[in-house]
Amino acid sequence: MMSDPSGPARLHLFTDGSCPVCRRFRAWVEARDVEGLIEVLDLDEPGLAERFPRLDLGLARQQLTVLAPGGKVYRGLAALRQIGQRLPGLRQVDWIYELPGIRALAAGLYHAVNRYRKGPCLSCGERWMPSTKYSQRRKRGGRR
Repeated sequence: MMSDPSGPARLHLFTDGSCPVCRRFRAWVEARDVEGLIEVLDLDEPGLAERFPRLDLGLARQQLTVLAPGGKVYRGLAALRQIGQRLPGLRQVDWIYELPGIRALAAGLYHAVNRYRKGPCLSCGERWMPSTKYSQRRKRGGRR
C-alpha cells in the first residue's frame, strides 16, 4: 500500500515482516482500514531509512511505531491508540480509554503482547534480543 499524494494525510505504521505477530496485526489493520488512512510499511523495505530519515528504525523494531501526519512519532500504546482512532468501529469507542483504570489495563496488555511477540521471533535470529547471551539462554530453555 503506497501513499496517494492527492489523498488525505496518512498514518504510517511500521511492522516487521519476519515477525508472525506483526504479520497478523498488519493483515488485521489492512482489512479494517476501509478509508485508506493507514499506510503499513515493512521495516525491511528498501529505501525506508531514506524515506523516513528522522525515524529510529531500531526502536521501531522493538515496539509498535507509527508516524502521524505532521511528523509526530508514537510508540507502544500511544501508537495503538493512533491506529484505533483511524479505524471505523474503534474510533467511536476511543472515549473508553479515558475511563479510570483503562490506561493501566491497556498498558499491561500491550506490554504482555509485546513480550510474547519477541518469543516467536527468536527463530528469526537475534533481532529482538538485547544480547546474544540472553538469546542463547532462552533457546536452551534456561534462565540464569
